[in-house]
Amino acid sequence: MIRTPKVALLLALLVLAGVVAGCGADRSPLAEQRAEELVAAAEAAGVADNVTVENAEALYGTSATAVCDVFSDDGELNVPGNPAGRHWQLVTSDAAEYTRLVVKTYCPDRLPQFEAVVEELEISGSTR
Repeated sequence: MIRTPKVALLLALLVLAGVVAGCGADRSPLAEQRAEELVAAAEAAGVADNVTVENAEALYGTSATAVCDVFSDDGELNVPGNPAGRHWQLVTSDAAEYTRLVVKTYCPDRLPQFEAVVEELEISGSTR
């Protein structure tokens, strides 16, 4: 169970990635290449088995802005509001790994900020 605001923010990140980014994602050869990289990495890691290149391309475009912009250079999380509210939420190891792969693929310079947030989470086991 999630007991910190940062965990709720991580869940908000996942929601934002699926809703906000998909609304205006750009289509290009770079978007397709990154989507292919993400899907291959997710399959190799055994997470997000149902994600397709088309889904990833539509969700993240070339830059996964809705995900990458959450992790700022100053180490603060940039998530407007708190869509998860103050309720405890469950973050699985699969969700954390998939999000790590998104950050690694689309904004590897933000990986240290992501890892710092994940270290503070109480991660539950896999959903499989």
